[in-house]
Amino acid sequence: MKVKPWHVLLGLGIVLGGWVVMRLWPVFRCHEEIAYEVWAPDRRHVATLVMRDCGATTSAAAHIVVSTRALRLPVGGKRAICVTDDSAGVRVRWKSAGQLVIRTGLGEVFRAKTGVDGIRIAYGFD
Repeated sequence: MKVKPWHVLLGLGIVLGGWVVMRLWPVFRCHEEIAYEVWAPDRRHVATLVMRDCGATTSAAAHIVVSTRALRLPVGGKRAICVTDDSAGVRVRWKSAGQLVIRTGLGEVFRAKTGVDGIRIAYGFD
């Protein structure tokens, strides 16, 4: 079987295209920025509001993560206790060392856990 020139060009194009995508892959990742942190009254836990933007195809989302003093990062989406698409209306405050209150604004809530690490989480919607 004889190899046709366009087969060679197609193969080179696929290899070159794959290389370009892999080199530019960090450009396509989500950008996460810490908006603010609120420490618990006993200073053992911190609630972090993380703004996550994955580009033009999705809207920005607010992720709230509760961490201990010893384990602060990573703050990615898997550890989020609350995820909402209304970042402007989100407010976080500690009612006590064992209870966190989250106001989620008017946006859609995608995740709302009721507890983590022995902390009760209460939600309010504006």
